[in-house]
Amino acid sequence: MIVIEKGIPLEPKKVIQQRRFPLELMEVEDSFLYPIEDGDEFYSIEANCVRAAVWRYAKSTGRQFTSRKVDGGLRIWRIL
Repeated sequence: MIVIEKGIPLEPKKVIQQRRFPLELMEVEDSFLYPIEDGDEFYSIEANCVRAAVWRYAKSTGRQFTSRKVDGGLRIWRIL
């Protein structure tokens, strides 16, 4: 049975904004590391948020990026 509870504060949304990343400063073959702990239970969620922010920026500018999971986090490269 699901219990309805009152008075539980809403957790703040984890928002990753594209301006947090140096995407507009990157030239082809440049990269940066977005640090995420590998043992973090939210690794895939956070990595997907980063990828989505980069995708939105790429779509609006015509640039292309790729990402890979590496030791220490997620690395983003500009490829075009």
